[in-house]
Amino acid sequence: MSLTPLLNAAPAIPLHAFAAMTAFALGVIQFAAPKGTLPHRTIGWIWVGLMAMVAVSSACGGRTGTGSPIIAGL
Repeated sequence: MSLTPLLNAAPAIPLHAFAAMTAFALGVIQFAAPKGTLPHRTIGWIWVGLMAMVAVSSACGGRTGTGSPIIAGL
């Protein structure tokens, strides 16, 4: 398995994928971390930012031949 196709894709696609993978990893860490501590809150806000990045990049990344996002056709 190679990351070459992902890295050669339009910029929004690798951004979406890496933000989602990072958010997933931070989410797993959050479940193990004690609640209410400064590191827990900081990682939580980073997670929120990453998920916002995933949401925005999902609207930009998958374009059809017409130039409209795939999700717009649903």
